[in-house]
Amino acid sequence: MLLPDYFKKLYDYNLWANSRVLNAAEALSQEQLFQELSESWGSVHHTLVHMMNAEWIWLQRWLGHSPREWLPFDDFPNVAAIRGHWVGITSEQMSFVKGQTPGSLQQVLNYTNSRGQACQAPLWLLLGHLVNHGTHHRGELTAMYAMLDIPHKENDYYYYYLIQDGQMED
Repeated sequence: MLLPDYFKKLYDYNLWANSRVLNAAEALSQEQLFQELSESWGSVHHTLVHMMNAEWIWLQRWLGHSPREWLPFDDFPNVAAIRGHWVGITSEQMSFVKGQTPGSLQQVLNYTNSRGQACQAPLWLLLGHLVNHGTHHRGELTAMYAMLDIPHKENDYYYYYLIQDGQMED
């Protein structure tokens, strides 16, 4: 498999897994959504908005911009607002990823991080980092859902593969 094809598959997985954690979050009451749980960003709400923010800021960096400000957490008062905004980010993200070539993935991107530090890294590493970041926070969300006694489906890459390959039912 060529590297561009791998990243297309990886980002299909990322979309699938994010959808699963958002689906589980829809079962939460507003109180549960904002309940402090001492995990990651403190609440399911803050973790989801942080994940969406990370996908937005990295997309901006890939496109040559270096925003220093995050999208305000208060702009997303519920799961529907988070999902609604995230859909637009994901659409642009998927278009970007699908447009990559073996050569473009090797290009070094220069950007400024949110602390104002100049950084550079090859695009393939940054694309991989973002999915890894999401995997980390989806694991934290899984723990939060268990604490809140909220049913949630597996979101591991291996399960994605088995379901997509028809070896396992969803």
